[in-house]
Amino acid sequence: MASLPLFSPSFMPRQGGGLARPARVEPPPRTETVPADAVAPSSPPPQERTLRHTESVLREAGLAGRFWRGDALSASPLPSTPSGFRLLDEQLPNGGWPSRCLTELLLAHAGVGEIRFLASTLSSLTQSGREVVLLAPPHGPDPAGWEQLGIDMRRVLIVRSSRPADRLWALEESLRSAAFGALLAWLPEDKALARHDVLRRLQSAAASTDGLTFLMRPAAAQYHASPAPLRMSLAVGQPVGHRRTLSVRLLKRRGPVLAQPLTLMLPEVRQSLRAFKGDASHRLTATFATDDADEVEKR
Repeated sequence: MASLPLFSPSFMPRQGGGLARPARVEPPPRTETVPADAVAPSSPPPQERTLRHTESVLREAGLAGRFWRGDALSASPLPSTPSGFRLLDEQLPNGGWPSRCLTELLLAHAGVGEIRFLASTLSSLTQSGREVVLLAPPHGPDPAGWEQLGIDMRRVLIVRSSRPADRLWALEESLRSAAFGALLAWLPEDKALARHDVLRRLQSAAASTDGLTFLMRPAAAQYHASPAPLRMSLAVGQPVGHRRTLSVRLLKRRGPVLAQPLTLMLPEVRQSLRAFKGDASHRLTATFATDDADEVEKR
C-alpha cells in the first residue's frame, strides 16, 4: 500500500528549519453577466447603411417599386399575370407577365411557338371576358386550333395593316384605348418602326394601360437597345419525345442576368388544321394556331 504524505507541499519544512508559510491563493476573477439585449449591436458596413438609407428614401417618396437592387428581382406593386410556366414565372419580376410596360418577344422566325407560348395567358384573359388584339399577324389564326388552346375567339380582334405608318398608328391608338387584356403586335425591322424614339413612345403609352403588351420582333433586334423592361428571345428547343419545346433566353429583365436559357414544354395541338377557314387552296401542316405557319404546302 502506498504511503500518503504527512505534510502538504505548503507545509513541508524548510531545509533551514521551521515551517514554510502557506502559499497565497488568488481569488478567481469576478465575472459579470450582461443581458443579451443590453449588448450594443455592431453597426452595418457603410455600403449596407447607404442601401438602407436609399431604400427608406424611396419608400417615403412612393418610388419603392421603380428601383431594385441588381442582385435581386424587382418587386413592383403593379399586378402581374401568370405565364402558365412555373419555371418562367420564377424568373420574372412579380412572378408573371408585367403590366404597364412593353414585353419584347424576339423570334427566330414567325411561327416559332409564340402563340402556344402565350396560350395559357390568352386563354385566361379571354375566358374572363377580356379582349385580345392581334395587330398585323403574319398569318390568319385558325379558330379551331385556337379553341383547342382554350382561347375564346369571340374575344379576339384582328387588325390588318401592311404599311409601317398605319401599323404604328394602329398600335398607338390601341394602347391609348386601354380596352384590351393583351395586345400582340408583329413589328418588322423597319426603319420607321424600329427607331429608339418610336419604341420609347410605345413604352410610354403602354405605361398608361393595365393590359399586357407584347411586341413580336425579329431575333436580330436583340443587338439593338430597347426601352422595353422585359426582353426575351424564342427559338425551337430540342423535342422531348413527341412534345415540342421552346428555348427561352431572358435578355433583359428588372433583375440579375440569367445566363442559361429556359426550356419550356409547349401545349399540344391537333395537327393539319387550315390556316384560313373555308380556303381549300392552301393547307398548313400546322397552322398559325400550332405555330408552324412557315411550313406551307399546296394541295
